[in-house]
Amino acid sequence: MVEKNKKESPNPFKDRVLGDEWLDWKAPENFQYEKIDEKKSVFLLFFSIIVFLITLGILFLFYLVIPRLKQFHPYLPVILGIFIISFSGFILFQLVLFLLSIYREKNFGIKFGGFTFSVNFLFPFAFSIARKAGFSIDRFGNSFIKVHNAITHALFRKDLRSKVLVLIPRCLEKQFVKEIRNLGEKYKVDVVIVGGGSKAREVIKQKEPSAVIGVACERDLVSGIRDVSPKIPVLGVVNERPLGPCKQTRTDVEEVENAIKFFLKQ
Repeated sequence: MVEKNKKESPNPFKDRVLGDEWLDWKAPENFQYEKIDEKKSVFLLFFSIIVFLITLGILFLFYLVIPRLKQFHPYLPVILGIFIISFSGFILFQLVLFLLSIYREKNFGIKFGGFTFSVNFLFPFAFSIARKAGFSIDRFGNSFIKVHNAITHALFRKDLRSKVLVLIPRCLEKQFVKEIRNLGEKYKVDVVIVGGGSKAREVIKQKEPSAVIGVACERDLVSGIRDVSPKIPVLGVVNERPLGPCKQTRTDVEEVENAIKFFLKQ
């Protein structure tokens, strides 16, 4: 017989305020945190698949309209075909340069804004395929953040001096908050604690930084990067969640410092 006055064991997942990206999260039984460390190749694989599908779609549409083009002029399909095949080849060539730039973190002749926009724009399409292959938003997002950081490292070369903004989450342990604030004082950059994506956007709009370093979970970083990049270059530092999301999270302070040094060219 169960004792009536027996106290229930405390639930470590109740004492927290979940961020917007985690509202659907429920702590599984026997929760055990595993650090996510996906390779860049995960995102790049599905991104490349989307690019190939778009290229094949263009070629297929051209094939379908060839009979109608001949009605206007017999040479029109040939002229348009040369243009479309050349354009498709250009897309695939740019994809190769993009992959080389990511893996070598060196610019092989591509533009920061154009490819950052392409990566952000095609993210949901690539994720829809990755999800069917069994990848969660956190695992896929982790790979995406590494790719986006690599784009920034490879292509962004400006010295931003003191216009760098570091955003850290309210759930970060005090020890890490203190260490990152010390970095802010050391390098003369703004460090602001934010409570979620909407608050982060407000701070960015108010501060008008030239670059942002975000410390957050994969979900918040993916959302934030897609919101402000390529208008503002972003480096993301993923936090660790030993107690689940939005409570006593941790981060790699050295990685934050390296991100600051990159934008300040130190």
